[in-house]
Amino acid sequence: MKKSNFQFHLKGKTLVLIDWANIYAQQKNLEWKLDVKEIFQYFQSYTEVKEQIIFFGKDNNQKSKDFLKECRTIGFKVITKDVKY
Repeated sequence: MKKSNFQFHLKGKTLVLIDWANIYAQQKNLEWKLDVKEIFQYFQSYTEVKEQIIFFGKDNNQKSKDFLKECRTIGFKVITKDVKY
């Protein structure tokens, strides 16, 4: 994700909220993949962005647990909700 391809024009302090379920679904539908680290770095490049929060459905799947750990390590504040099956 290159900043030169798309830019936001922010006015003051900004909070980034990401609902990963929507991104995940669109990745499958559109057959493209976003890297969560690149997303974080992209928004972090804006000095106005003060916090980035990612919302994610939590379950006992190891892949999900690893993803949550990665998001926290990258710098996201993570908010989870148990997945309903």
